[in-house]
Amino acid sequence: MFKSPGRKRNTVIWAFAGPKGGVGKTFLTAGLSALLSSKGRHTLACDADVLTPNLHSAFGEESPQKSPCKTSVRKLSFVSFCFGREPLHKLLQREKPEYDFITLDFAPGLLEKNMEDFIRADQPVLITTPEPASIELVYRFLRELTAVKLRRIIGEEKFMEVSSILYDMEISPVSAIKSIREKIAAEDPDAGARIEQETFDKDIKLLVNQVKDHNDQALGPSICEVISKFYGFHTEYLGYISSDERVANSTRNNRLFVNEYPDTETTACFSLILDKLLRNSDSSAGVSKFRLMGFR
Repeated sequence: MFKSPGRKRNTVIWAFAGPKGGVGKTFLTAGLSALLSSKGRHTLACDADVLTPNLHSAFGEESPQKSPCKTSVRKLSFVSFCFGREPLHKLLQREKPEYDFITLDFAPGLLEKNMEDFIRADQPVLITTPEPASIELVYRFLRELTAVKLRRIIGEEKFMEVSSILYDMEISPVSAIKSIREKIAAEDPDAGARIEQETFDKDIKLLVNQVKDHNDQALGPSICEVISKFYGFHTEYLGYISSDERVANSTRNNRLFVNEYPDTETTACFSLILDKLLRNSDSSAGVSKFRLMGFR
């Protein structure tokens, strides 16, 4: 959480990522940003998809914008990170004094740079659907995220020496990191201590989209249990977004679902998740590990 110079308020950054396309990252980022600003919070929705930006369309705009642009929703602006080569953290450094919240909509996939920026956020949120392929890719994403953090701790050369342990699919990342820590600590006790302290030091949030029935609803807690036990990251289940056929209609018309259909079960799900995110942000005020200029 960053405290802007000369202001009493803090700028909080929420990041939304999914290891595959089609899980609803843009739909969720736009909807939560709109509801957040409707509560009086100055919000900047940032499209962090460099190659295929489309957050602008969710707000009814024809093209991406390289400078913050106001939307039809009061206190909500958006900006696209597809112009030039400015690092994302510099863009945020420049814009954050103007906003209470910044929401980031990342490109799908397993790009290392995306993971670095994702894990820097005050609240990094992974999005999946109930489909087995989507859930499997969540686990792959977290294994890759572990690799990114390990590489930062021990350096590229040492990482290449131990990477085969981490990518051994027969053992969990938790077991792999334990073996790697023991190996590294034998040569460098300080590096071994850092591996233990920093590899899994960031909490992850999980959100399940496109939920259709009770079986789908039960998936979220089960996924979080698997992640915490075998992948090392403490994972909080934020909740689910129920499936609604009208989502496709609002998307085609470039309209915000939460504004078009405020009295639906789906919008109620949005509101519950927003309330939980806000409670988490309030409770973590002043103790966030977020760093715009460095990587933890």
